[in-house]
Amino acid sequence: MTDSIGISKSLAAALLIKHGWNPNTVTDKFCSDSDITMKLFKFSFDNNNQQQLKICPSCYEETTEWIKLDDCGHMLCRDCYTGYLVSKVGDGADCVFAICPDSKCNFIVPDSLFIQLLPGELLQKYKYFKCQSFVNITKNIKYCPGTNCHKLCYKLTNNTLKDVYCDECKTFFCFICHKGAHQPIDCELLQQWLDRINVGEDDTSTWIKLNTKPCPKCKSNIEKN
Repeated sequence: MTDSIGISKSLAAALLIKHGWNPNTVTDKFCSDSDITMKLFKFSFDNNNQQQLKICPSCYEETTEWIKLDDCGHMLCRDCYTGYLVSKVGDGADCVFAICPDSKCNFIVPDSLFIQLLPGELLQKYKYFKCQSFVNITKNIKYCPGTNCHKLCYKLTNNTLKDVYCDECKTFFCFICHKGAHQPIDCELLQQWLDRINVGEDDTSTWIKLNTKPCPKCKSNIEKN
């Protein structure tokens, strides 16, 4: 076990990204492995990792405007670092996993540098990609599938209900498969029905009306038997 120590926000974020945004996994890994930064990012957490440069290792020009990752200590001039991050965002969603431009380092570039260096439109793209990454990995958060709706829905882990109602766009949908709400049947049975009749999900309401009835107590639809 490591001693109780504080870590930077950028290192915490990098560890979260590496471990699927799961804070419990990150805590267990960090506390049980003192060499985790070396294994994941190729730099030692215990070293100062400071560089003293006059010439940018990318453009080979002298500069006084340096951008440095404090955790690993690697540096580039401001123009080169900006160009590097611009190119990463241009590559698409993988910019969330952009690593230090030093060839011997795998530390993930923190969002603070994207915020510092990117112009407004590219910064918004980066923030969108990062939110998408978090939502795609996190099982209890999903986007509402309603037309032009960008609301996020959070499902409590102890909640067994699958159908979700969006207050913003009034869409009633299944949290699991993103099709129209279809309780009490499960997603697999719904898909079998859709495949068999070869229709869109709008017609599922007809099937539900024909094959379910309201529960006399809670008024939720239950399967006729």
